[in-house]
Amino acid sequence: MNEQTSPIRQKLLDVAEDLALRKGFWSTSFADICQKAGINRGNFYYYFKTKEALLNAVIERRLEIVAVNLAAIEKDRGDPRQRVLGYIDNLKNKADVYSRFGCPVGSLVVELAKRSPAHVPTLARAFDRTIDWLEAQFVHFASGPRDKAMHVHQVFQGAIVQAAAWKSSAPLELARRHLSGWVSSL
Repeated sequence: MNEQTSPIRQKLLDVAEDLALRKGFWSTSFADICQKAGINRGNFYYYFKTKEALLNAVIERRLEIVAVNLAAIEKDRGDPRQRVLGYIDNLKNKADVYSRFGCPVGSLVVELAKRSPAHVPTLARAFDRTIDWLEAQFVHFASGPRDKAMHVHQVFQGAIVQAAAWKSSAPLELARRHLSGWVSSL
């Protein structure tokens, strides 16, 4: 096992991501992470020498999660329209997290734009990857596939912001129903 796949490193990343989502990345201290993970600070510094190193690992993890989620939808649903509908159905699956904390990627983008703008383009690749994937599906059954992919993503992000602001999954369900009906009609 190498340093990158160590269970301790993975646990530190899990906790760092959870705390960053709950209270913000820059408001989360090494001490917070170590305490919640039950790991001493020496172990923390072995894996992450700086907060910047931790941030880079969190960003890379987010990019990996997006890729894995999209690949799972692609594997589970053979038809491109069904893939888009599967992506939209994920709003239902993640409604609890989204309505309590917002989108993990979107929340971090907003925070980094204010405090660490140099990291935003790297993290924004998660959005790019999602939009590119949606476009690759729409190209098989709809005209203007890029615009349609952008629309789905924008409605998603707007519904997530509303859900987090109102602490309600209602905007997510409304967006899911709207997008599902729209995609089915194309």
